[in-house]
Amino acid sequence: MYAIGDTVFYGAHGICKIKDIQEQQFHGTNQPYYTLKSALYPSMILYHPVHTKDSKLKKIISKEYALQIIDCFRFPADEWQERNTARSQLFKAAVASADHLKIAQFLNTILRKQLEITEQSKKLAAQDTQMMQQISTILFDELSLALNIPKD
Repeated sequence: MYAIGDTVFYGAHGICKIKDIQEQQFHGTNQPYYTLKSALYPSMILYHPVHTKDSKLKKIISKEYALQIIDCFRFPADEWQERNTARSQLFKAAVASADHLKIAQFLNTILRKQLEITEQSKKLAAQDTQMMQQISTILFDELSLALNIPKD
């Protein structure tokens, strides 16, 4: 269980701070919910049940794990999926897994593809650019916090 003031990782929402724990009624039942404030979207308030079997809240990664994540960018890219729908499914699966190494490897693949096509004076597809921006924002926020360094 988390406490008010804790900073957590919340899947596609990234870094959040627990602002309150209070009874809420969703789906016809009252139960305690964390009230979360997103660092990525400061005006957004999120709610997550305190007691759930499949919690999407995770503790912030350790410095050692953050370094491991950064190290994955030294590895070759995964095989590039030519079909947009296949890449979109991989993206959704990586984010849903909340596995930082999978997310970083997906980002590694897109970044390497971007370098490759830039050399051919081409641009990355808009969908790929959006996925890259969403992942990098979430991942870099957490790496910054874990390593105690500026996001830039």
